[in-house]
Amino acid sequence: MKRLALAVAVLAAGCLGPKPDRTRFFTLTPLVATDPEPGHHESADLMLGLGPVVMPRYLDRTPLVRRNGDNEIAVSADDRWAEPLGYAFASTLRQNLVVLLGTPRVVLYPWLPGPHPALAVEVDVQRFEGAGNGEVALAAEWNVRRVADGAVLVARLSRVTEHAEGTGSDAVAAALSRALGAFSREVAAAVRDEHAAGHDRVSPRPRG
Repeated sequence: MKRLALAVAVLAAGCLGPKPDRTRFFTLTPLVATDPEPGHHESADLMLGLGPVVMPRYLDRTPLVRRNGDNEIAVSADDRWAEPLGYAFASTLRQNLVVLLGTPRVVLYPWLPGPHPALAVEVDVQRFEGAGNGEVALAAEWNVRRVADGAVLVARLSRVTEHAEGTGSDAVAAALSRALGAFSREVAAAVRDEHAAGHDRVSPRPRG
């Protein structure tokens, strides 16, 4: 009887065949260079550093995460980011700042030996996820500092929400991309203001 049961199980498994792979992969979409932002050309000579960009561990993974409540998150079994979310966030933010500031010289931390950026943006991400109510949320503490002496010129907490145009992970990824685009505009405006004010230059110390 045991041999018969084993044979039936093997035949059943063979009939069923391998399960189809339902995994889907998603990316964040950067801003597209269309109409120049205000002050676009005024920051074209700027070299900007970006980083460190810190992502919470529960988000910095490849499976998509959604929030079901204040204390509950759901990790998708099938839907995944094409790369760890922390890297995707930093890379897309960099591309957005290149577009918004009009300079290709936006370098990710740690920057290589050689000319250092004049200003740097540090980002501590607190929220970057979809929720069951169709909204997505981005919350981050960030600052703009002068690299030469480490002086913090701007320190802010940003909160951005967007409505996902659907319930699928593709709609959530699109809404998160829009939220990151809005956040990028806040950062770019602050960087542009500091650059225009000359805060990327350190005054020489007076000699004694």
